[in-house]
Amino acid sequence: MQKTSWRCFFSPNVAQKSKLVNKSVIAPVASSVVILPQLKKMLLLLLFAFVGSGLGTRPYYGAKVGEFTTYFHDVRGDVFAVNDKTLFIENFNYDGKGADAVFWVGGTTEPDSTGFMVHVGQDSEETLGPSKDQSLILHLPAGIKITDLRWLSVWSRKFSISFGSVIFPKIVAPPRPTVIGPLNNTREGVSSGDVLVIDSQTFFIPNFNYDGSGQNVRWWASKESKTNLEDLPLYDEGGRDLPLQQYQNETVIISLPDGYSVFDYRFLSLWSSSENENYGSVEIPSDLNIPPSPRILDLVTEREVNKFNCEMLNDNLGLQVRWLIKGNGIIIHLVGNIEHSEYMALGFSKDDTETKFDGADAAITWLDKDGKGHVADYYLENTEICENGHGMCPDDTYEGSGNNLILLSAKKFNGTTTITFKRPLKAEDKLYDQNIYTDGPQAVLWAIGSIQDGNLVASPTLYAPKETFFLTSDVIRIGTVHH
Repeated sequence: MQKTSWRCFFSPNVAQKSKLVNKSVIAPVASSVVILPQLKKMLLLLLFAFVGSGLGTRPYYGAKVGEFTTYFHDVRGDVFAVNDKTLFIENFNYDGKGADAVFWVGGTTEPDSTGFMVHVGQDSEETLGPSKDQSLILHLPAGIKITDLRWLSVWSRKFSISFGSVIFPKIVAPPRPTVIGPLNNTREGVSSGDVLVIDSQTFFIPNFNYDGSGQNVRWWASKESKTNLEDLPLYDEGGRDLPLQQYQNETVIISLPDGYSVFDYRFLSLWSSSENENYGSVEIPSDLNIPPSPRILDLVTEREVNKFNCEMLNDNLGLQVRWLIKGNGIIIHLVGNIEHSEYMALGFSKDDTETKFDGADAAITWLDKDGKGHVADYYLENTEICENGHGMCPDDTYEGSGNNLILLSAKKFNGTTTITFKRPLKAEDKLYDQNIYTDGPQAVLWAIGSIQDGNLVASPTLYAPKETFFLTSDVIRIGTVHH
């Protein structure tokens, strides 16, 4: 498989600027951006839309499943399917006075004691406390999908009664990324592969070609087939309000900013404002059943200035990491061109001054043969496969420790794997976990390797001639953006 090159680009008002301070430290500043080396074969262009005054549209949370029917303790809220493994509850209310109350799901016709508990965020056996108009994310256990369920209940385990429940429709279609076709009505020199709508704020455009011959040609999100200046213009790949340059078989990811959604527009277009001509467009269906944007899911409010940051880990492997600090946690995207049954790993060195593999805390991510995503919390004693508690071992191998990572999404498209997960900033296990710092440098390591039978992580390898060691020397500042 041919490895491809990736670059991270930022729009000035939606992403952190950074500069290379020395050979090992990247720190945020206000006036520059790191642009990593470009390979000829392929680029990743991350285009952030120009942010205007914002749109007051209602957030999209996925496919609505239903509303809680209240029986006791003022249980209320609207329930949405985010994907086949995740539920979202908007405006959840509960007075907290019920005995031993938990979220409870099952496949019978109505709530009963045969169901099982689902957790809010991190796995916890704690009962529900008082809630007032809260937004919550529920992750289903391994092996269970939304299509296996018939109801969700606030259930008293002590008295085996429901305080409130949602009965699911007979057919629930979980949201999925959707292909909407290539650019149509293209001018000479313009073409693309099938455009994928990843979520409510993200387009993935493979094999994009443009000969650069037009005047002031830019990407636009348009409300009509004929683009005009009232529509949403997009920055170029360098975060500048400049026309597009020449592209050859490149991959473009367009991420709309907070307050904007693919549902607000009918077309994604290439348009020349000077010529008043479209160079190509693709229609956005109004009935898309796609996942909501992770930024919406993570409940980022207008008051928060946290934005996704981006760093290239390795050009040859097409490996990049994006992250967003949110409260006491961090959302991490790992993106790369990896083979089937390979993993991507992101680790944090226990030594705060330099990257060291031994003793590191790592997230191992992969897609299995069925396309199901996984993320596992690992302690890296050395580079050997785990045996009798030694080597590269999952945290739950050790007594009293466990997996502190939550999988949010996982997909593969056109050879590119993207896995999104969340973890706490604070180390929950001081022996096997590492803190993530928001106020100083962070020693980061990465790895690529194979997944063996039984989901065992094999010793890492690097897909480059004569290179078998994978440890990077980068120390990256991971933090929030300050305006």
